[in-house]
Amino acid sequence: MSSLTYNGSSLNWYDPNLRPPRIPSWSVGIQREIAKATVLEVRYVGNYGQDLWRQININETNIFENGFLKEFQAAQNNLNICTANRVTCTGSATGALRFDNRLLAGQVNLPIMTAAFAGTTGFTSSTFVTSLQQGTAGSFANSLATNSLYMPNLVKASYPANFFQASPNASVGGAWLLQNGAFSNYHSLQVEVRRRMSAGLLLNTNYVFSKGLSDLFGDSSSSATPPMTLRRYSLSTGVSPYDIRHAFKINWLYELPFGPGKRFAASSNPVLKRLVGGWQINGIGRIQSGQAFLLTSGRSTLSQYDAGVIPMVPRSKLQSMGKIVKDPSGLVYVVDKALIGPDGRANPDYLQVPTTPGQLGYNVFLYGPGLVRIDGTLAKRVRVNERVNVELRAEVLNVFNFVNFMQASPSSSTSTASIQSTSFGRTTNYYQDFNGSQDPGGRVIQLVLRINF
Repeated sequence: MSSLTYNGSSLNWYDPNLRPPRIPSWSVGIQREIAKATVLEVRYVGNYGQDLWRQININETNIFENGFLKEFQAAQNNLNICTANRVTCTGSATGALRFDNRLLAGQVNLPIMTAAFAGTTGFTSSTFVTSLQQGTAGSFANSLATNSLYMPNLVKASYPANFFQASPNASVGGAWLLQNGAFSNYHSLQVEVRRRMSAGLLLNTNYVFSKGLSDLFGDSSSSATPPMTLRRYSLSTGVSPYDIRHAFKINWLYELPFGPGKRFAASSNPVLKRLVGGWQINGIGRIQSGQAFLLTSGRSTLSQYDAGVIPMVPRSKLQSMGKIVKDPSGLVYVVDKALIGPDGRANPDYLQVPTTPGQLGYNVFLYGPGLVRIDGTLAKRVRVNERVNVELRAEVLNVFNFVNFMQASPSSSTSTASIQSTSFGRTTNYYQDFNGSQDPGGRVIQLVLRINF
């Protein structure tokens, strides 16, 4: 491996054996004329991305081989004993809880933590006490590994510099490796009906049923989204942030059958010809399911990374509870309010945070609200002479005034939702495509006058 940059906190490497990503794709379909000027086409389209580039941080904090997990569990026991005997342990009924060995029955020495906290008040730190209560062994170890006092204390006590992380000199910014470690796949059924302009009607409509999977919930190879753990990449496999399960699209143009050359010819009166002929209606419609978002817990029970969530009901049950709910108070939710507890966090009857040190939860993906959008235009064209015509258009964006929300931030193609947030399931974001265009929400009507020549 070759070093690219090192700025004192972050170290970046690349694998010199990097191969170009391979994304073989395949498709098969049938096409058949089903009516005059109308064709039906049914296709299967898929691809499989191999050797995709991704960045990983090799400085995943280790709590297993170095024995830290066992000491963390012993510290939890020490804290529990202190909590049950608070006066004896701390000197008063309101004394600060601590987890060192106070010689109470059942308490044990903690050699790693004792070395790290030498000359500090680490054993009474409320941050570390909370970490022990929540079972977040990974964040506890990471705090030791990245602290300018605790880690040097460990080294002075003859613990190796890489006791917690592979590259201790880059413990804060990370030691990033670009390698061929990611994959993706995509499968879709596509049904399309096309009608060429005939009898004044042009039509194109299609439906796609698809699924995209990846082991990287990100939108580029430079994404700093880490796997749940380097010990088992497959745990990070899930839907792609671009996974839109159902999508129906239609566009049409219809010329009204009035005027010269049409089914209902106008009078020979030139003024009447201009009034009756040259009308057309066209539009674009889209109905699609929502974007996937990843549930997070904010708990780091195995390493410094989020450990996922614990679903208490089948995931299909959770997904069935996705809906737009408009609260009388004016708040908008993207999930059934039964999923939300009284404090605004996720209801623990459905979703819980992991609390067992050294164990992960699950990557749980839900889908946000879908999109319904129909735009239409009524146009009238009047010919002035052989070279010039005047066109008047009434364009209506969002004809039926649908209001479309989304879980994700409009500035991001990926979306997560913490079940610990006091605004879990709530959204203030209107729908926005990934290409940057925006749905402004309400109906917009605009009149356009064009002179074509």
